[in-house]
Amino acid sequence: EEVIVEEPANKKVKEFKQMTLTGQVLPSSSSGAAASAARVMKVSEVISCSRRSDVPAFKLDWVLALIKAGSVEVTNPHNPKQKSVISLNPKDVRCFAWWSKDYKRWIQAWKEGGEAHDLLAKYDCHLFNFTINSPSEDLERGVQTSLDERLQQLAFLVEQFGPKSVVLRFDPIVHYRKVGEAATVVHNNLESFEKIISFAGTIGIMTVTVAFNCAYPAVKRRMSNKFGLEVVELTVAQKKEILQETLLPIAKKHGVDVVSCCQPELEIPHSSCISGEQIN
Repeated sequence: EEVIVEEPANKKVKEFKQMTLTGQVLPSSSSGAAASAARVMKVSEVISCSRRSDVPAFKLDWVLALIKAGSVEVTNPHNPKQKSVISLNPKDVRCFAWWSKDYKRWIQAWKEGGEAHDLLAKYDCHLFNFTINSPSEDLERGVQTSLDERLQQLAFLVEQFGPKSVVLRFDPIVHYRKVGEAATVVHNNLESFEKIISFAGTIGIMTVTVAFNCAYPAVKRRMSNKFGLEVVELTVAQKKEILQETLLPIAKKHGVDVVSCCQPELEIPHSSCISGEQIN
């Protein structure tokens, strides 16, 4: 996705060109080099990496190879015939905005030095969207690192890059039951909310972004057919009750503000996943 603005690169801006890397395309092969060269190189000030897969956790080598190559060929997921070549040159890119539930490999690359560190260090700004939910074998089977380890990752990122470089996310908040359970049995993933918020407050993170699960038909089918789980859809009133009686009091106790992601019906301040003002 790309937002075009006319501001010169040396000015502070609140909007910016942005390109999302999905982790679903590979660097152009040599046979496609001529075709790539024939296309105009697009410049995006912010590289969002990524929202459709967890690149830092599973595909870091892939994106490091692209950074070394200096560009990436991106295929429009809705139109395979539409391809763009995006510059990854640090002179063009103001910020890498990362998304992950586990920064173990990213932090290892940064700590170990060498080529991987040098490639990442070329960029003036890194923004880390870090989703940390309660551990759940039902909901997050792909997360291989313990909650305590991920909290230490959070602390490392804050220490190295500052608290304003991290967007802490506790989302989605999910209520569900296992297929076959009685209607009165409802599970959720709020168990570790206070532990996470308490830790965040001690290291200087003053805001947490929350969102309740959106039960899209595809999500409900996948959860039921693949995992044997049934989404329990909450009313707006129920969501507000959880906020007012549980989430907000806990956050206030630890000096942390709660903001929402794309859910204005919650009637709390909204967040920006990637904020130009924050990047500046």
